[in-house]
Amino acid sequence: FKDHLPKRWHIGSQGAYYAFVKHPFKNVDSADVCKRLAEEIGVVCLPSGFFGPGVDGRAEGDMGRWIRFSVANVNDEKVKRVCERLQECESVFGWELD
Repeated sequence: FKDHLPKRWHIGSQGAYYAFVKHPFKNVDSADVCKRLAEEIGVVCLPSGFFGPGVDGRAEGDMGRWIRFSVANVNDEKVKRVCERLQECESVFGWELD
């Protein structure tokens, strides 16, 4: 996952089965990013607000920029495709990038 992640996406924490990744979109909450990733790009992940203080999956401040990706039971080819889709969404979503 780390080797294929687009350069604007940054891993803050990872384990054997997950990675917390900071998305590159300015002033966009991770709940909104996750929703569009699922609906438009076919990538399912969880916003950081699901893992700490927050309302409706939204976190406050910089914590709202983090997304949890699960990589358990995902083969290498699928991981590469997810990372390609993350790269694609940078232009498709039309949001300002850092």
